[in-house]
Amino acid sequence: MQRNLLGAAVAAFCGACSNLASPASPTFMAEDLASVVGDDWKGTLIYRDYSPPHGDVTLQVEAKVKAVPGGLAVALHYPREPSADGISELLMSDGGRVFDGESVISRERTGDMLQVVTEAACEDDNRPATCRHVYSFAPKQLGWRKLVRFAGDPEPVRRNEYMFTR
Repeated sequence: MQRNLLGAAVAAFCGACSNLASPASPTFMAEDLASVVGDDWKGTLIYRDYSPPHGDVTLQVEAKVKAVPGGLAVALHYPREPSADGISELLMSDGGRVFDGESVISRERTGDMLQVVTEAACEDDNRPATCRHVYSFAPKQLGWRKLVRFAGDPEPVRRNEYMFTR
């Protein structure tokens, strides 16, 4: 996963966002996601601990990705923390202008890598915030990160980041 994508996402982070996409919003379709369907993803989850000193925690994780109508179903397995295993559906709506309930604010393709950025008002750590998700889809790389900017804070923090290869 390219680390410069995080810097670009942080630099472009905006403060006033809505959960509703505008008609001019970038779009993407289910066929854009076909390259990541499969069972053999291995990687890591890095997340920021909510407790002081708020350091990063890294866990090994495996993923199985299935196509479902309108998006993906991602089954996550944590080999050392199986009680955390689960399945999430990441679905598109509003003609591809909304992904996983957030407005698509950017869609860029570089070679076989598609990067999609979504954003919405949210609450994190019991505080109002703006959440931005940066998704990367490619045949051999898959990832997503959550950036959170709390009301009144100038810079976002990385809440978590999944990075997979196959």
